[in-house]
Formats: sequence, C-alpha cells, structure tokens
Amino acid sequence: MRFILINLFILIFFQDKALCQTQIIDSLEKELTKTSDNKLKIVIYNKLGTEYLYDNIDKLPKCVNEISSLSEKLNNPEGKALADNLMANYQYFKGNYSIALEYFQKNITFYIDTKNNNSLGNTYLSLGNVYESMGESDKAIFYYLKSLKIDEEIGDKQRLSDDYTNLGVFYNHRNNPKKALFYFQKALELDIELKNDQFIVGTYVNLGSVYFALKDIPKSLEYLLKGYKKAKETNNLDGLARLSNNLGQIFFEEKDYEKALKYNLESVAIKEELGQKEGLTNSYLSLGTLYENMGKDNLALYYFQKSYDLSKSIKHVEGIVDVSKVLSNYYEKRNNPTLSLRYHKEYSSLKDTLFNMKSEEKITEMSTKYESEKKENQILLLEKDKKVNQIEAKKQKIVIYATIGGLVLVLLFLMLLFKRFKITQKQKAIIEKQKHETELQKELVEEKNKEIVDSITYAKRLQDAILPPLKLVQKYLEHSFILYKPKDIVAGDFYWFENKGDLLLFAAADCTGHGVPGAMVSVVCSNALNRTVKEFGITEPGKILDKVRELVVETFEKSESEVKDGMDISLCALNTKTNELFWSGANNPLWLIRASNSEQSDESKTLDTSSNISNLNTHILIEYKADKQPIGKTENSKLFSTQKIDLQKNDTFYIFTDGYCDQFGGDGGKKFKSANFKKFLLTIQDSEMSTQSKLINDVFEEWRGHLEQVDDVCVIGVRV
Repeated sequence: MRFILINLFILIFFQDKALCQTQIIDSLEKELTKTSDNKLKIVIYNKLGTEYLYDNIDKLPKCVNEISSLSEKLNNPEGKALADNLMANYQYFKGNYSIALEYFQKNITFYIDTKNNNSLGNTYLSLGNVYESMGESDKAIFYYLKSLKIDEEIGDKQRLSDDYTNLGVFYNHRNNPKKALFYFQKALELDIELKNDQFIVGTYVNLGSVYFALKDIPKSLEYLLKGYKKAKETNNLDGLARLSNNLGQIFFEEKDYEKALKYNLESVAIKEELGQKEGLTNSYLSLGTLYENMGKDNLALYYFQKSYDLSKSIKHVEGIVDVSKVLSNYYEKRNNPTLSLRYHKEYSSLKDTLFNMKSEEKITEMSTKYESEKKENQILLLEKDKKVNQIEAKKQKIVIYATIGGLVLVLLFLMLLFKRFKITQKQKAIIEKQKHETELQKELVEEKNKEIVDSITYAKRLQDAILPPLKLVQKYLEHSFILYKPKDIVAGDFYWFENKGDLLLFAAADCTGHGVPGAMVSVVCSNALNRTVKEFGITEPGKILDKVRELVVETFEKSESEVKDGMDISLCALNTKTNELFWSGANNPLWLIRASNSEQSDESKTLDTSSNISNLNTHILIEYKADKQPIGKTENSKLFSTQKIDLQKNDTFYIFTDGYCDQFGGDGGKKFKSANFKKFLLTIQDSEMSTQSKLINDVFEEWRGHLEQVDDVCVIGVRV
C-alpha cells in the first residue's frame, strides 16, 4: 500500500479544544440556570453555540432559536446577527455552502450599516473560507484581502495573524510556496509578539509543511523541531501529537526508521491519552507500515490489526477501507491467499459501498427532477388537447387559421425574445468580465500600495537613525521639548543635536519638499552638519552654516542635472558655563521670551534691525531674524552671520520650521501665521516645558480640524 503522510499537509491549525470542551460547556449551561438577564443569556447562548460547533453540532440550532427569540423580545438586532452568524457556521460545517453564504451576506449588510468593522472583518474572513471550500478561488482571495484590510485599519493583531495564516494556506494550495512562506512568516512574527504559544506551534507546522512540499527537508525539520520544542514547553498535547506524527513521516521518507519510530510512538501515546480515536486508526496504520519496512512483521501485523479493530468499533468506514487493503497486501506477500482474499473482498465491498452511496444520491436527485418535469409536461399536454378538441367541435376552420396565425406570432415573438436574450447574456458576460478585471486590478493596486507603504515605513526607520534620541537631548537640556510631526511617514523636517564639551549645538531644519524627496534631502543635510562639526571641528553657528552650504552644493553638483534643493535652518550653540547663546539662521528665526520685569542691559532698546519685540504684560518676545538665504545653491550668496545672546535665568527660546505657522484651519480655512503663534507662546510661559509641548500640539490639531496637514512640523523649546 502507498504510504500516506497523515496530517502533513493540513495547514489550518485549530486550537486544542479536546481537553477542556466538556468543562466549558458544563460551566456555560450552569450560568444559564443562574441568570434571568436576557441580554446576558444571549451572550451565554452564543458562547455555548460556538462550543457545540466543535463538540455536539446538532445541539447548535437550539442555541440559534433561543438567541433569535430573546433578540426579538428585546428588539435587539445585534443579537439577531449573532444568531445568523451561528447558523451560517452550522450550515458551513454541514457542507451546505449556499445556505451559509446567504446568512453571511445578510450579516455583511447589517455590519456595514451599523459600522461594526470588527464583526465585518470576521465575516469577510468566514466568506473567504466558504468560497475556498467551494473551489471559487477568485472570490475567496477577494474576501481574504478585504478582511486583511479592515484588520490592518483597526490594528487587531490576533485577527491579522488569522488573515496571514489563511492567505498562506490559500497560496500554498495553489502551488505558490513563495507567497505562502511570506504570509506564514508574517503570522509567526505576530504570534511571537502576542506570545500566543498555541498559534506559534501551528505556524511552525505550516512552515514545516511548505518546506516539505518544496523538498527542503532540512528547513522542514528545522521548523517542525521548533514547533515540537514549543509544544513540549507549553504542554500542548494536541499540537505535540501532530508534530510527532509529521516528524515520524519525514524520518520514514528519509529511511531513518529509528527516529521515525520514536516520534510515531510518541504521537500514538498522546492520541491515546486524548482519546482521538479516528486519528489513532491512521496512526496505528502508519506505525504498522513502519514496522513492516523495518522487517518486524509481528509488530506490523499487531498495529494493522489494532487499526482494523478500532476502525470497526467506531464504524470509521474510510479507515476500514484503508487498513483492509493494507492487510490484503500483507497476507498476499506472505503467501496466505485465504486471509488476503478475505480482506480484499472487504476492501472492495466497502469501497464500492462508499462510491455507490455518493452515486445513489446523485441518481436519486436526477431521477426525481426528471419525473417531476415529465408529469408537468403531461399535464400541460392534456390541458392543451382538451381545449383544442372543444374549439374544434365548435369552429374547426377558425381554430386552424387562428392556430396558424398564433403560432406564427408566437414564433416571431420567441425569435425576438431569443435574440434579446442572447444580447443580454452577451452584455452580462462583458459586464461580469469587466467587473472581475476591475476587482483584480483593485486587489493588485492595493497590494502594490501596501508594498510601497511598507517600503516607506522601512525608510522611516533609516531616517529615524539620523535623529538624536529625545532622552539624549533632555539629558543635556533638562528643561526642553521637541514637537516633531511629519506630514507623511517620512519627513523633510529634522532636528539635530551635538555635544562639544561645554557647548551644546542643536537645530531645527526644513529641507526642500516633504515625504520621500524631502527625507532624502534631509539625510544629505544632516550628514553635512555632522561632518562640519565632527570632521572639520567648526562650532560657530554662522561658520557651520557656511561649511554646510559648501558640502550640500558639492554633493548635488555631482548630479548630471541641476539640483537646487537645500534647507532652511535655525542653529544654536549654547555655552552651559557662560550662559551665552550663539545663533545663526537661514530664513528661519529664533524667538526669545523673557519676563518683562527681568533686569536687562537695555538690550530691548538697542537691538539691531534684525530683531523686534512683542510684549504681553508679564513677558516680552524678542525675535532674532535670520539671514534671507537658504542652505543650497543660490545667486549672490553671502556669509552667514552669528548673533550672540546673553541669557538670563528663566529665559525661554524657540526655534522652528515654517510648517506650524503655515497650517490652514480655523473658521475661515486660513493660515495660522506667526503673529498668532507669538501671542500663544506668550500666554503659556507659566507652564512647564513638557506641558507647553502638549498645549502647542493641541492648538495645532484644533486649528487644523478636518483639514489635511500641509507641511512637516518641528518646534524646539528650551528654558534656561
């Protein structure tokens, strides 16, 4: 007999219910007797029905009826949807796929109307499973992807793991192991993150199975052994039985009979403990086949007979068919024609019985349909003959002419209808084809879009690497905050920090553009800042900007096409010993806020033309204006200036990019503008810096409202 790899290609992993099924059902039934709350009863009946699905499915319709009755009393449409979902699963498990589809489709309409995305995603997944069972792969993948999209939006990681597993199974069944492995690996990552040991074991089984199908035995063994170890650690007996069985079959194929025997015996022992009788019939058969190949005929016969006796006792017809054929071959090889013939007859008889049972169902269905149509046709013919005879008795000639005329008209009408029918069918076929192509194109676009988003998300990790950790910044600048809000996943804005002894260098920069192009420019500009300070040892802000401009222009001049990209920046150098701030800016200013009663060296009166002052009772805001030129290739460029600011205790200063002030919003959809930003900053000076960061962000979001963020935002605040 050809050796059968039991369970090796079963890729959908079910949680181990056998150990606690009865206890759960007993507990739920007791809860029902204790409560009089009808809403709670609906919840309990739903849980009980789900358990019956795997334990005693014929009890499930009673739960459905109870939920429907209670929901009608309470006028509870959500409860009715639960009942429909249970009935859909009942019909699916019974193999009534068309009825299951009706219930699932009805629930989809309800969940869309009530915006219940969680239940909607779960129903899409169930629909995919039904269509997969029906062999309609295009519809199955359509609903699998819809479920995946919803679960990604709501961030349900457990359900995402289920989605990835279903997609892995789908592609593996269609001989696409590359995609199957991709989705199984994603499922494994989530299972490990969620520490869901049951599903980790199942995914290891899936990965081992795919690699076995690819004939990559070492890789298959690697994952199966990982699953075996995890199942041992978590005492997952059901998973351990599956993995032991699969490992035994692999070692059997590799002719390593000792290891095959070890794992097969372990699988049998676990299944005996769990009472998995149907699975044991197959395991005994596998163990007998193994012993036969090892030349241990007595043990082989012993396990063949155990498989046969157990199959008989539980009336497992398919098991009897398999083992009867094996026993017939066994006795034929050992010159015992009597027993060989006996088991061969039983094999042939039961095999024919199975075939005939299925054939009879089809024949009965066709016969019933034929007889029904035949009787209807006979009745129609008799009625027609009766009418014709009555008319002929009165006016035979008129009837003949009328009949001929009527037949001609009917024929013409039928021809017209047939022609119209053909046109309609052709149009319908074209529409269906276009609809199918549109759906496929939509799926491809969604998949490509997901790949692009994944790539950009990975690029964000690279961009994040150029940003200094906030913990590092706040280690040196204890009273400070950084508000950083990219418009897209990656940004053109960035912040920069470097410690040079007593000198703290930091900046807020805005590179040309946003998104991916802006992010690429930000990497160039950040690298230029690092080189200027670390490689060339320059620490004066104005000279730093001069050197950075030189390095950026030099980088972009290597391109064959002219690149005028660059950045605006506000750069500070704070001497922590002398409390002196040296600052330089390219288009972006620095704002200093100081208590109005602070001692001043008439600085507010002797400011040069690059600064101006705003006053709000208790505090004044001094603006230090930047040089009106960017970092990049420009005409008539000049050297950047450095301004020195003597700081006083409790002074607060801010550097920022233009994204905050340029945001559209408010009642009129206008820009926020710098004047409003100044007034707002003056009003929050009594707040801690961490609180200021939250307030600045809240005002931004309230102003933006439902409008899109127009640019990247970066605001840095420091209090002395």
